[in-house]
Amino acid sequence: MFADRILNAPGALARVVAGAYNGAQEDDEHMATKKAAARRSRAEARTRTKSAPAKAARSKPAARTKPAARTKAAPTKADPLISAFMTRSVHTIGRDQSLARAHALMNKHRIRHLPVLDGGVLVGVVSQRDLYFVETFGTDKTEAIRVDEAMTQDVFEVGADEPLASVATTMLRKKHGCAVITRGGDVVGVFSTIDALQALLSYLTR
Repeated sequence: MFADRILNAPGALARVVAGAYNGAQEDDEHMATKKAAARRSRAEARTRTKSAPAKAARSKPAARTKPAARTKAAPTKADPLISAFMTRSVHTIGRDQSLARAHALMNKHRIRHLPVLDGGVLVGVVSQRDLYFVETFGTDKTEAIRVDEAMTQDVFEVGADEPLASVATTMLRKKHGCAVITRGGDVVGVFSTIDALQALLSYLTR
């Protein structure tokens, strides 16, 4: 009887079937949505798992390159002093003495420069060239000519602690024939072009 009533009520049946169908369809769609959400969740989880190491690798700071060690410059030898190459056996002459006396000293000691003193103070230098210059005037009266009449007053005087290179540079630039070396006002040596050649030879033969 119940079935008959259902069959005789097609409108009600249609609504029930439609409701059941709609409910089933909604359940299917709900399940499909849940499944799709689950798949997306698993896919996102796999993506996060794969991208995590890459991200970590990207975020890892690059290794710093250590700066190259600086090479210390080898220490250079201090410039040698002029006192190491000067001629120490100094012969001097008074300004009031004769050129003949100066010539005799040069010949005896085989030197070419004589520092000229006045009361122990350096006032000039007389050279073999100065003597030859006087002789070009045809005079042989060197006994009558004083040293201070032929000497060079512009003396290149340097201290005993002056660097060799500095002295040689000045001699070359100003064309000095020699340098008179003093210490505390006293003449302690002479540095001539011959001494400069000996200094050069000592370096070349090391």
